[in-house]
Amino acid sequence: MKYLQLSASDYVLKLEPDDEIVSSLKSFAQIHGYNFYRFEGIGALKNPKLGFFDVNINKYSDKLFRSDFEICSFSGNISRVDDNFAAHCHIVLSGNDYKTIGGHFLEGIVTVTVEINLTGFDKAVIRTKDEKSGLNLFDFGD
Repeated sequence: MKYLQLSASDYVLKLEPDDEIVSSLKSFAQIHGYNFYRFEGIGALKNPKLGFFDVNINKYSDKLFRSDFEICSFSGNISRVDDNFAAHCHIVLSGNDYKTIGGHFLEGIVTVTVEINLTGFDKAVIRTKDEKSGLNLFDFGD
């Protein structure tokens, strides 16, 4: 992973072949000292694992797609759960058949490059476990 700082809190990340995308985002967050990040990106990856949250049973199911894909849209945020960073990512991918798939992005490996625009914020956004859904949701203390 390489990056260029554009302003005090804006960065462009260049992920390289064989980088794992989600762990790279969390590593960047750990190093740069902001408390909350938002991002968007494009690029190419292989073997993505996507998740889908079934609200009827309050459970994620995940699926591994063993192929190469173009990233049509990638966005999300990095916030804190307890004292650790957690990345909440969504993605839309296109295969060589030009059909798209998408969902909650759990993991994937860069094939050529992934380019991510990322902004850091000083204010911490905390996630805590929601009793109804079982998910770690934003907690604004209200």
